[in-house]
Amino acid sequence: MRAEIEAVVDERISEASVDITLHTINGRVLHHFVAHAVGRIESPVSNEHLRPKFMGQSEPVLGAGKAQRAWALSMDIGSHASLREFIATAT
Repeated sequence: MRAEIEAVVDERISEASVDITLHTINGRVLHHFVAHAVGRIESPVSNEHLRPKFMGQSEPVLGAGKAQRAWALSMDIGSHASLREFIATAT
């Protein structure tokens, strides 16, 4: 399938954007433009999508319990006077 794909850098759009056009074997042309990739300030990642990634990366290192606690602490981190509890949980 790789031989059927042509990737072209378009200097006219931001590197945080993507403009995709697909030509199907039955002749249809499908087009989609994304102005801002997910994870950029203009299109932040939701907690719903971020949590599985966080847990997938932290559970193997911290264990399920500490990873869940680190997630909970990080969601309310601005209300704490100190990072001591978060750092202790995440290390």
